[in-house]
Amino acid sequence: MYKTRHQEFINNLPTDWDIVSLNSIGEIRSGGTPSRDKEDFWNGKIPWVTPSELTSLKTKYLLSTQENITEKGLRSSAAKLLPIGSLLVTTRATIGNVAIASMSVSTNQGFKNIVPGKEIDSTFYYYLLGKISFEMKRLATGTTFDEISRRDFEAILVPKPSLSEQRRIAEILDTLDETIRKTEALIGKLKQVKMGLLHDLLTRGIDEQGQLRNPATHPEQFKDSPLGRIPREWGVSVLEDIAEVIMGQSPPGHSYNQKEIGIPLINGPVEFGFRYPRKLQWTTKPTKVCKYGDILFCVRGSTTGRINISNDEYCIGRGVAAIRGKEGISLTGFVEHFLVRLAEEILSEAKGNGSTFPSVNSKRLSSTLVMKPSLKEQGKILSIIESHNRRIQKEQSYLNKLQQLKKGLMEDLLTGKVRVNELEEVQA
Repeated sequence: MYKTRHQEFINNLPTDWDIVSLNSIGEIRSGGTPSRDKEDFWNGKIPWVTPSELTSLKTKYLLSTQENITEKGLRSSAAKLLPIGSLLVTTRATIGNVAIASMSVSTNQGFKNIVPGKEIDSTFYYYLLGKISFEMKRLATGTTFDEISRRDFEAILVPKPSLSEQRRIAEILDTLDETIRKTEALIGKLKQVKMGLLHDLLTRGIDEQGQLRNPATHPEQFKDSPLGRIPREWGVSVLEDIAEVIMGQSPPGHSYNQKEIGIPLINGPVEFGFRYPRKLQWTTKPTKVCKYGDILFCVRGSTTGRINISNDEYCIGRGVAAIRGKEGISLTGFVEHFLVRLAEEILSEAKGNGSTFPSVNSKRLSSTLVMKPSLKEQGKILSIIESHNRRIQKEQSYLNKLQQLKKGLMEDLLTGKVRVNELEEVQA
């Protein structure tokens, strides 16, 4: 049995790969912070980075920094100027984040940085250090915050394949990373398009020819209303006129369980997932019950206005209301999209009531003003929205597969379980 996960990793590497310590792949340079009291140390031309800036990076490269220091500030502190291609590794508080410097840069003391030597590919070790971040976290100690000592950091063992193999592994992972980045960007654009489309659909609607109404070219198709300019054919109603509003009621505490006995319980946003609720507890004495497809609307706490969709039959506690369209009058899906637009306003109003615990009562929710297109037009609007949702879901599914593929390839290539030439033979 291996004492540590890292020891197991090292001992199972290919026999033709060298095993070296981190200080053998390059020069280790720490960072430092110039005195904040000296104005002439700051706002210079030398980029200076802190660990928190690495957590928000979207690529492996550090392209810019939030702060710059002067030459004088650099000389006055423990900060060192690092060349392009240096590996920036966070080793204090935030442990194990890695980036490659795309310009000459300095860091604060929260880093142990590696200036790669000969026969070392920065991109290969960027991926490798990310993979073995668990070992850095294991070695970190401290009272106020965790930190890896320079001695422990330098002594971490890593594989050193030939430079050509390092480069091929890095190239394969880079290609996959670029595909992931492009897919993420596409999903982001699709979501932006959907946001704009939603605004247009919920304010202009669809005419008989299936086109968005245009208030600029056809102002006669619109009218004033309590909700602003809306299509002439639309009405304005209170929510309770077009939908059932069921305020939750918490069941007796003794009926709760996590053994899946009874029906799932939703007491508030703790059970809310991204789209559908999570099943965390059950109750044998349900009070108010929602149906599959109902809108679940948070009515208490800081997340008032947050929305989920029921994917089962649930007992709803007092922190949640269930809303469903009335048959022949409105479609639940249309009501959902309209409520999403109003959620922030409802939360803001609830906070403005002076209570330290925002909440929305039945009267306020039921009297919310909503637009009321014909049932036919609601269906058209939903059809367009769902078409866009399907495109986004398709790309998201592709992204998930890419991420799983990357995870598998990193495991195979960075451990030598699959050699680059073997992978290329399979692909050929």
